[in-house]
Amino acid sequence: MKLTLPAFDDFHIHLRNDDRMPIATSRLRMGGVIRGIVMPNIVPKSVDDAESAIAYVGRLKEVEPNFTYLAAIKLSPSTTEQMIIDAVNCPDVLIGKQYPAGVTTNSENGVTDISSMYEVYGWMEKYGLPLSLHGEVPRTPVLDAEHAFLPILRQLNKDFPNLKIIMEHISTAETVKTILELSDKVAATITPQHLVLTINDILAGRLNVHNYCMPVAKTEDDRQALIAAIKSGNPKFFFGSDSAPHYRTAKEAGKSSPGIFSTPVIAPLLTSIFAENDMLDKLENFTSKFGAEFYGLERNTETITLSDEEPYIIPDEFEGIVPLCANKKIAWNLAK
Repeated sequence: MKLTLPAFDDFHIHLRNDDRMPIATSRLRMGGVIRGIVMPNIVPKSVDDAESAIAYVGRLKEVEPNFTYLAAIKLSPSTTEQMIIDAVNCPDVLIGKQYPAGVTTNSENGVTDISSMYEVYGWMEKYGLPLSLHGEVPRTPVLDAEHAFLPILRQLNKDFPNLKIIMEHISTAETVKTILELSDKVAATITPQHLVLTINDILAGRLNVHNYCMPVAKTEDDRQALIAAIKSGNPKFFFGSDSAPHYRTAKEAGKSSPGIFSTPVIAPLLTSIFAENDMLDKLENFTSKFGAEFYGLERNTETITLSDEEPYIIPDEFEGIVPLCANKKIAWNLAK
């Protein structure tokens, strides 16, 4: 069987700003993705404004010019009204991204007090810049951190009813329920790792650091709730991989960094996941329609073709970076 679809959008990608950047960036199209939002928490300086977004996108285009990079600016209490205006007027910028302090990679200077951001949210609502949230509360037990953020999400939707809000990489049944209860201005991205992993894939039997990301994968009930959200066909839920490259040596060191790399295998892996869960008919909407519509973007016209005529064995690594489901045989592959 062959399946031809619009090429995918990935509305949450980490490409870095060091020697990992060309490894990830050069493999974007390999994974069937031709457009995506690149995250701003890079070092040594994050993407905080339109000027730095333009510069970062320029560096990425030098590696892979045939990709549409949509930048995010990193939000903080220091973000000014003019920075929001400049971001809205910059063709390279699509969203503002907020990180909780210390919860994930390169978030040490993230937000600790939501109230300190209210003026920034007001400007974003006024000028039309969507708010992307890593929805976890710092200094909260890891399995409860997303749950603890949900009252904040509800309050933000109430206080800023015209602000588009994206709850990124959701991981619990409770979050799915909350997203459904809130207005149509609130949406969520779902990653491939949260569709295939549970906490047992990280901790049971033997610690597997390559399955460690933030938010961590939760229970089987939570995984099934994410699958059910996609099966429902609700446009509030669309694709964002949160693909994050870390070298094997860094992941397997004494202090492992959170992040799972899926960029080179996205299309075959997602298609296999959707086939296994009897929802292939939902794949195009999830990867190529709902997100574009939420952000007000034209849909991709380039297509990709996938086939289940020959299985695909996901490689053990890509230049020292271990991918999601490494060494696993999956049913679908990008047709040559």
